[in-house]
Amino acid sequence: MKSLLHSGIWVLAFAIAAGAGAWAPPEIPNLCGTWKLSVAKSDFSHATGLSASTLKIDHQEPKLRVRTSLVDQLGEHSESYRFTTDGKTNSNTMNGFLTETSSVWDGDRLVFDVRIGTSFGYNERWSLSPDGKTLTIKRHTILPRGEITEEFVFDKQ
Repeated sequence: MKSLLHSGIWVLAFAIAAGAGAWAPPEIPNLCGTWKLSVAKSDFSHATGLSASTLKIDHQEPKLRVRTSLVDQLGEHSESYRFTTDGKTNSNTMNGFLTETSSVWDGDRLVFDVRIGTSFGYNERWSLSPDGKTLTIKRHTILPRGEITEEFVFDKQ
């Protein structure tokens, strides 16, 4: 009886340990690197004239620094942003406007909530491909006259 009880405890302990591994939270991807926009793979509004974009990301969890360079109908632009992935509000200046941004991990996707003033904002979901070579940013913009959903696909350089 003692041997049977002892064996049962070991089986139960093994089952719990195996199950704990199966229920572990997803690993947070590291977004570090230089990423170049693939216009052909992306689906975004061409009203802005965006023709090229590069992201340089330094990701030291929970800190995220993003340097953007882009070319649109107004020419070349570069800006730097700092975020944290802990849900705290971060202030940045984007295209000359003060923005309030919060970001958190939803599994292995980084979700941004960006507010510019009281009537404009957007949400982004950043996801990394399993091989780590493609960064996809899905943006849902809320405008006074409607909503736009866009997808920006970046290839790692």
